[in-house]
Amino acid sequence: MSGSIDIRLNRQTKTYSENDIIQGAVIISTPSSFKHNGITITVDGSVQLHLSGKSVGVFEAFYNSTKPVALINQVVELSKPGQISNSKTEIPFQVQLKGRPNKPLYETYHGVFVNIQYFLRVDVKRTFLSKDMSKQIEFNVEYSPEHELAAEKAAIKPAAFEMTSDSIKTIQNVSI
Repeated sequence: MSGSIDIRLNRQTKTYSENDIIQGAVIISTPSSFKHNGITITVDGSVQLHLSGKSVGVFEAFYNSTKPVALINQVVELSKPGQISNSKTEIPFQVQLKGRPNKPLYETYHGVFVNIQYFLRVDVKRTFLSKDMSKQIEFNVEYSPEHELAAEKAAIKPAAFEMTSDSIKTIQNVSI
C-alpha cells in the first residue's frame, strides 16, 4: 500500500513563541483504505552540542560528544485505533507550545557548535505486517516580548558604574 502523509500548519512562517498554540492539520492520502493502531503527534525540541574535529581533534570530537538536552517532548493522541478511508483524510490538531517546568524554550538556532531545533512529528501506527507511516517538519521558536515571563527577563535595568583615572591601568613601554 502506498500513501502519503503531510503536516500543514495554519501559520505560513512556521514561527511560534513559548505558550503559543500550534494549529494545523494532518493530511493522509491513500489509494485504498487501511486499519491503524492510533495516530499521534509529537512536539520535540532539543539543544545539541557539537565539537568540531578541526578545533579539538577528530578523536576528542567523537568521544566528547554530548547527548541532546530535551527542552520539550509532548505527545498528543489525534486518533484512536480505527480505519482510514481510501481518499484524502484531514485530521485537525492543536498543541500548546510549553516547555518543561523551569526550562524555558530557547530561540531556534543553527550554529557551528550548537543547534537548537524544534520538530513536529506525526506517527500512524499500523498493523503488524504493515509499515508505520511518519512525517516530520521543523518549526521555529522565537523570543516574543509580548509574553509576561519574557518581558520580565528582558527588562532594562540600569547598571551603576564609575570610571575614574585611578581605576584605569595604563600600559607602559608598549612597542608597536
